[in-house]
Amino acid sequence: MIVKVDQNGKIIPRKYFSFVNEIKAFAKNGVYYGYPNFFNSILIKADLIKVIGYPEKNLFIWGDEVEYALRIKRKGLTMGVCVKSIFKHPKVLVEKSNELKYYYMFRNTYYIYRLYSDILYPNYLMRLSYPFYIFFKYLKLTPSKKFSFLLKVIRGIFYAFFFKKLIPY
Repeated sequence: MIVKVDQNGKIIPRKYFSFVNEIKAFAKNGVYYGYPNFFNSILIKADLIKVIGYPEKNLFIWGDEVEYALRIKRKGLTMGVCVKSIFKHPKVLVEKSNELKYYYMFRNTYYIYRLYSDILYPNYLMRLSYPFYIFFKYLKLTPSKKFSFLLKVIRGIFYAFFFKKLIPY
């Protein structure tokens, strides 16, 4: 859901690895830095929780790990994955999601964007265009073209931008 952007505003796609040797090729001293696979198999020092706090429970299951990683990044701390640990995560197909999952995906994505767009997209033009990019990218994958489905998506975006705290699940 979240893409990195270089200094020129070009999108750097998130890397997905299928084989262990692929991630090892990008690792330095046994650690792959940048995109941790949070909450699947994670060890967090208690000191980090004192600095960053606990994960945002209202983001649970859709973006909570992204928001937590961005909080860590905002504090100037580094994170990474030990490449000796192996975890296989099934691929999630957005287009097979139901209305409720789509609502939370949009709400949480836009909420994270609202809080962290400055560190995600230092390029101003990219920062302004990202909400439209995400909207059209995922809207074309929707499993339903019903008005009620679209209304849930718009409601999720509305809550993300206009409420200080997320409404719990």
